[in-house]
Amino acid sequence: MAKAAAGWPKAMASGLGFLDKQQEAYIFAEPVDWKGMGLFDYPQIIKHPMDLGTVRQKLNNKEYRTASECAEDIRLVWRNCMTYNQDGSDFYKIAERFSKKFETKFAPVAKAEARESVEDERPPTTDERIVFSHNLFNIRMQELGQLIQKLDGLCPECLEKKPDEDEIEINVDAIDAATFRNVDRFVKDCLPDASGKAGGNAPSTKKRKANAASSAKPAPKKAKH
Repeated sequence: MAKAAAGWPKAMASGLGFLDKQQEAYIFAEPVDWKGMGLFDYPQIIKHPMDLGTVRQKLNNKEYRTASECAEDIRLVWRNCMTYNQDGSDFYKIAERFSKKFETKFAPVAKAEARESVEDERPPTTDERIVFSHNLFNIRMQELGQLIQKLDGLCPECLEKKPDEDEIEINVDAIDAATFRNVDRFVKDCLPDASGKAGGNAPSTKKRKANAASSAKPAPKKAKH
């Protein structure tokens, strides 16, 4: 698995690919066919069925918010197997082996996620806020609208709406640390060159006008920092 927390979906997909290559992976690849196998007590014992195929589908559909959420569903696969099957049985032992292999692969991702969580709590520097403000001029109008939606949900106090104007101002200094890390990553991902750096031809004025009709919500007029 990759170590970069920001690329955790790819890392988890890689981990699932590793598990798929194991000899007994077919056991966990699909939902348990308890009717076909005559395991009529299975629904009474296992309240939350899970399999690796379902995990992959949820991952592809972006239903997981974090690597830890994805990992919990994978752990549920082993846990269900060990709950239903007797300790010491072949299936129990196989689930134990898969669990150990998965935890070894997942450990670097978990550490990276923890480091990123700590980083999210660190107040952004003045330079980081300035770069963020400049980067706003290098993303598309549609992406500006998406950014406004994010900020409206995460930190509405940083948005200064002008009642007589079809524009919004973003007070970058008012964005809290966790929200800043979130939207900063979003803006960097939207940059044409994906460099995450302000362009050398940033406008001398920090105003950018847009009509409400050009995006889901009005784009920011001014970035304050």
